[in-house]
Amino acid sequence: MPLEWRFIQLSQSGHQLPGFSSAFSSQFSASQFRLSLTQWLRLLRAGLHAAVVFTASLALLLFLLWSVLQLFDENAVAKLD
Repeated sequence: MPLEWRFIQLSQSGHQLPGFSSAFSSQFSASQFRLSLTQWLRLLRAGLHAAVVFTASLALLLFLLWSVLQLFDENAVAKLD
């Protein structure tokens, strides 16, 4: 397969991805960037999902850090006794 065909296939594969209702245009301009209500809702849902996953991951990381610090604190108190 020629190299040019591979790039064409990559640029046309966007319409096969879940969550996308149309392929991206290779000739993009700001006036063409209009999203439907469904696309805006999908973007909003994806953004909210990313925010929730980030917040939960950060909370888990902080909890693990707090747990490790508690273990170190208990070991320090035990050495003083």
